[in-house]
Amino acid sequence: MLCKEFGDYLNNTVVPYIEKNYNVYQEAAHRSICGSSLGGLASFYIGLEHPETFGTVGALSSMFSVGDDELWSDYLTPKYKADNLPFIFMYDGSYYDDNGAFSESMNNTMVENGYPKDKIVFCKYEPGKHEVPSWSGIYPQFLEAMFTQKLAAVKSGEPVEYIDKSKMHPALDPNLAGADDEIENDTRPDYIKNYIFYDNSETKWEKVYAYFWGGVPVNKVTGKVFSSKYAEWPGYEMEKVEGTDLYRMPVPKGVTNIIFSTGVKDVDVANGTVAYQTADLPFSNVNHSGKIYKIDTSVEPKQGTGKAEKTKYRYTEGEWTDYTE
Repeated sequence: MLCKEFGDYLNNTVVPYIEKNYNVYQEAAHRSICGSSLGGLASFYIGLEHPETFGTVGALSSMFSVGDDELWSDYLTPKYKADNLPFIFMYDGSYYDDNGAFSESMNNTMVENGYPKDKIVFCKYEPGKHEVPSWSGIYPQFLEAMFTQKLAAVKSGEPVEYIDKSKMHPALDPNLAGADDEIENDTRPDYIKNYIFYDNSETKWEKVYAYFWGGVPVNKVTGKVFSSKYAEWPGYEMEKVEGTDLYRMPVPKGVTNIIFSTGVKDVDVANGTVAYQTADLPFSNVNHSGKIYKIDTSVEPKQGTGKAEKTKYRYTEGEWTDYTE
């Protein structure tokens, strides 16, 4: 599962250090973990793996889509029998434009299969998008749940049902996969319009990876959801275009951000391996399909801060240009 190493690090290193050096409560009931999107998935997993450490979990617009029903069933079934399960605050926005479809399924599955009803609550805001303002707006309710392990306005342990399912997410309906947010009258050939490209002519990286997030990524070439393995850093290894310095990958439709990198894992960076990457780049199918991203190497990359990122360098400048033959 995702984030095992990070969860173990929090549990075995960070929390003991804080307890040793600061005057804090040391019971799980006074400690929580919360995140949104992939961070929501990570918080959900870490909280269930370390209930002795985290008494409350905040899972906001979580990317439960990275696992299929069988994987989640295998993982969750033994958890239902545990004695010290954390209180789970689950939130999601739109059924279609956020991860509501997947959070609805996760909440209802857990409620129906025996997760303690007094330890799980679901809040939804159907107009909500997969973005920070939506998560900021719901955060006071998470704080209420964190301190009281309940919500005054929402009953715990209830199945949830979205009202507006007029547009089903492409990841759930193969008939719609790859059909949303298309560019009108796009006459470019498929090998251009269905891909994004990275120009490696100046950076000369040995390998090029693309890490994307902020929604459920649908492969524009196949119309299917990208494998869950790409939800982990460094993501997708791009394919070199023969005879050029370009690397390409299918457009990941449905995401909002992308990073290009040399593909070095964070644990290796912490051990001193040098890594390069772009800054977090806004992304959409409409604006970036069939385009090439090139780093502006005249601007020196910024070195990471702290021991864990001292050998990671981020290029902050670059631009997208149209692919031309």
